[in-house]
Amino acid sequence: MAVESAEDQQLATAIPHLLDGIQSRPSSQQTTLTTSLLMAIWRGPKLSETQVREFDFVSKIHRAVILVALARDIFLYRASEPKPDSSQVPVSAGLSLERQALLTNNGKTRWTSDNQVLQQLKERLVHIIGSGVAFPIEMPAHIHEQRLLALLCASCDPYFQQVADGGKDAIKRMCRVDYESVSFVNHLFEMFLGGTYTGDSAGSRSPVSAAVRLKLLGYLNRSELATTSYQRWIRVITESLFGTGTTVKLRQQGVAFLLWTINRAPSDQVSQASPLLLQLIQKTLFESAATSTTTSLGEDVLRGSAYVSYGTLAKRVPTLALDNLEHLRLLFDAFTSETASVRLSVQEGLLAMLPAYESNSITHDVRDQMSEFLQSQLDSTVYQARYCALRYVISAFPFADMNARWLCILGLADAKPEIQQLAKSGLAIRSMLMLERSGDLPSLKDAILFIRDKASKIIDGSQPLISENRSKLSIANFSVYGSTLGFCRSLLLATGVAAIKQKRGELAVDPADLEFVNEHLALSTELQRNSMQEALSGLESQGGSSNSLAASWLEIIGAVLHTGQLADSVLLSKVLMYLVEGLSLGSQTLSLAFFENRRLLLSRLDTHNFEVQLYTAQAMSVIYCVKLLSDVRSECTVDSAFWNEQVAAQLTELLANATAPVQTKLLDKQQGSIIALGYIAHGLQAALKALKRTWADMGMDTIEHALTSIQTATVEGLRMAGESGTHPAIATAWCSAAGEICQLGLTAGTHPISSAQFMTASIAVVKSAGNPRVHEAALTLLSDIALGSPDMALELIEFLQSTAGSMTKKQLDMHFKT
Repeated sequence: MAVESAEDQQLATAIPHLLDGIQSRPSSQQTTLTTSLLMAIWRGPKLSETQVREFDFVSKIHRAVILVALARDIFLYRASEPKPDSSQVPVSAGLSLERQALLTNNGKTRWTSDNQVLQQLKERLVHIIGSGVAFPIEMPAHIHEQRLLALLCASCDPYFQQVADGGKDAIKRMCRVDYESVSFVNHLFEMFLGGTYTGDSAGSRSPVSAAVRLKLLGYLNRSELATTSYQRWIRVITESLFGTGTTVKLRQQGVAFLLWTINRAPSDQVSQASPLLLQLIQKTLFESAATSTTTSLGEDVLRGSAYVSYGTLAKRVPTLALDNLEHLRLLFDAFTSETASVRLSVQEGLLAMLPAYESNSITHDVRDQMSEFLQSQLDSTVYQARYCALRYVISAFPFADMNARWLCILGLADAKPEIQQLAKSGLAIRSMLMLERSGDLPSLKDAILFIRDKASKIIDGSQPLISENRSKLSIANFSVYGSTLGFCRSLLLATGVAAIKQKRGELAVDPADLEFVNEHLALSTELQRNSMQEALSGLESQGGSSNSLAASWLEIIGAVLHTGQLADSVLLSKVLMYLVEGLSLGSQTLSLAFFENRRLLLSRLDTHNFEVQLYTAQAMSVIYCVKLLSDVRSECTVDSAFWNEQVAAQLTELLANATAPVQTKLLDKQQGSIIALGYIAHGLQAALKALKRTWADMGMDTIEHALTSIQTATVEGLRMAGESGTHPAIATAWCSAAGEICQLGLTAGTHPISSAQFMTASIAVVKSAGNPRVHEAALTLLSDIALGSPDMALELIEFLQSTAGSMTKKQLDMHFKT
């Protein structure tokens, strides 16, 4: 039957017979049979489902194999004219000269020169190859793999859009192919690289076009099996990036495949290929930078992927990064040279490289160089550079490295919240370090000396207090100073916890209960106070009494009190809280040394912050108490003149400020003086109680008189606090001062002013106070009175019960607390 003159039905019937002929006839007849088959497909109508089902591909697998292979090659074929200097027609990408001659009958077929015929032939083949009826799902997997590759070639047709669209639609309808199939992966590599295909006698083929290569890479990028063939995947990467005819998109996919192989390929293969891979990555970056005169999205994506691959390669092969910082510097420098869209990829690459620089894998020399380099990066105007630098600081240096902790402290002052949070994590002391690995904590001695050196810039005033460039921070910046103190205090507490555990052998505590170490709050439990006391005791044992490390710690804390330029009341209250801890839980030597600088505290009493005034007064209470105890218990005669003249004069001055008529401009000073009077009186009375002496037998009548005046003025102040015209701040201050005075108890007959008088006055305040703050302060005062004079507790309870019915919920809550 001549195909040229056959009817439509005859053409459809001839197709399976021609496929059988190609399978069974000698090679001399292959060209004729192939031409007849393709002509029958082209000339015939679009086949129905019934017609394609009759091809019986399920039982005649060879028919499917032949037709799919021919279809793939026809999809690759491009009709073209002979070269001007030759009569030979160029071979299409993906074909060999022999295969193209077979498909075109040595250039004699109509589709060789007629694009309309070629388009119709391709459309007919897309219809058949994409048919789920012709190729049901139960057919062998390798058939569907070959169908996918054939349709993939059709979908990349650059001339016939209908063919390309048909190929894409058919791929969507296909059953899923196993990307880990050996035959599928082999064909992907063969089509991409060219050469002789498995089971193909058509000679050596050229690689497929860039468009088809792009599609093939999409599947290679999802196959782990593809990463096990080193000789082939390294060629694919090289060809994608720098092969003839490559495109920006193909290079992008090539870098993506490079990253895939770095992540998934066997370690020995990645190590073997690492010098070449590194060279390819660097060449990609340098050539892209040299050839890109304008910013383009495609180049940005390419370079971004290259940076990620760079970092991931160093992660898989850490030896690339161990001996020097070349790779680290290159990626950090990219933050300033790359566009904003690429910087995120640079960051990803740096973070991927991070394990190569972990603390247990780099030498001390490299670590020292890295520390200096990372500190310079914290000055960068690009926040990703600062973020990555801090990540490296945390991971590449042991926690015991104080210089690394210092860089984290600088990070706390960064303008970006995410960097602040990261820096905080780098300073957080985990419970495991305290309970199991205390040796990994920074040495307290080294930490104190390190911080003292940094703090000296504030102590001697040699640096401006506020840096002009927010990213260039030093200890002279008060926020950094406060963070430095906060970490050192956390380290003190952590060291104290570790010391307690070491002494006891075991510390039965939930790790969550040790979070107080990092919280920078007032010490409220026995464990917290014991931990600080243990740490201070350890510092005291290092050095002499006058130059102990504990004294150095208080010197660092007190440095900020020497300058009047600190306006941050939150930081100042923290500093004073740390000072109170050191004075009250440390040795007497510390308090005695600070007593000489008590004027620094007096100057803070007029600060416009109640908490600052409170901590200042507490510190004064401690140093006055310790000074009195030390003077009386010493072997020398008590210098009563000092107490009767200088100390009494200071008390008289404070009392004058406290009882002066209220002036708005002097309100803070008056409030601070009132609070200080109460706390100093408490400290002196506590010392007197411990000494079991009287003021008279110590020759301190003037002090006794001053204390009596303070108590009298306090009762009068409480009386005024109950009046509507009294300023709430002053009323609250009198309640606070009275509470401190009454905590130790005031027995009638022994003290000129008794607890009963304070009770009467405070009850009047509770009844009349309209301000919530004053009301709460008065209730707290009642509990202080009951604490010092338990016999008055019954009267207090009766009063609270009688007044509870007229109070708001918030007031009742305070009632029950009292």
